[in-house]
Amino acid sequence: MDAPNPFTERGVIKDPKRFFGRKRELKQIFERLAAMQSVSIVGERRTGKSSLLEIIAATGSDRLGNDSEFHYIDLERVESTEDFVARALDALAAEGQTLRDLERAIEQRKAILCLDEFEQSGDFSKEFFGALRSLASTGHLALVVASQSKLADLASEGITTSPFFNIFTTLHLGDLTEEESGELLNGLGQPAGREFSPDEVRAAYRETGGNPWRLQIFGYHLFGTNSLTEAIRRYQEELASYNNAPNAMRPARAGRETTRLSSVLLVAAALIGFISMVFNFGAGMLLMLALTLASFLLEGWRGLRQRGAN
Repeated sequence: MDAPNPFTERGVIKDPKRFFGRKRELKQIFERLAAMQSVSIVGERRTGKSSLLEIIAATGSDRLGNDSEFHYIDLERVESTEDFVARALDALAAEGQTLRDLERAIEQRKAILCLDEFEQSGDFSKEFFGALRSLASTGHLALVVASQSKLADLASEGITTSPFFNIFTTLHLGDLTEEESGELLNGLGQPAGREFSPDEVRAAYRETGGNPWRLQIFGYHLFGTNSLTEAIRRYQEELASYNNAPNAMRPARAGRETTRLSSVLLVAAALIGFISMVFNFGAGMLLMLALTLASFLLEGWRGLRQRGAN
């Protein structure tokens, strides 16, 4: 019986045995975490940020010792400070509801939280980030966060404050090298009885640029045929079927844009209302009410969109 095609991953890699490359990045990250220092991983979509966080969480205790505990939290499913605290306390097997409870939970521990989709943190308060920075300064908590934008850029949108993002060392995550691409292809292919030649590895790297997600797609088609030309054709056809627009907004970013527009509408409504009262302008009052209603509708739509994305 032919071995099943091993190149089936299109999402997050959680099994360390199926994760290849990133040795340099992992070394840098664990050097920081050994000293309980926080790390920000920044990279484009589908460069493997979530997979890297999962592998850090899965292998961290083996690398740093059992006194260091690692927990992965996906912020795309966390909508408020209360949600975050609940998830963190649950991961730590601790009881409570407040940030003070979280502080007590990490006492006498070395807890590393791997926080994915950090853009989603736009709904958190500045007070929350101040408290999180304080906790990360105790030596009992370190953070590894993944985002598409640098934390400083997120701060300019009002998500964080500079004292918070200054605790992070930034690591930019790009695509795999040609050597790492070969490690991924043969690391998955060889156990299934398929070894890829140097020419095939070079072709895969040329077609995919070393992008891990694209390498999975290319490997799938290369595994299933002995014709490199046919594999390239099938790969390009599948790639074309994905809606991979680079400027497409993620739900979290779309939510922030909606919140800003809603705020602008409320400010405009207040200004028009004030002018209308001073000059007794009835039509202006109607416009004020319309803008206020539009702002409330936008906020309602944002909430429905976030729930739908989760």
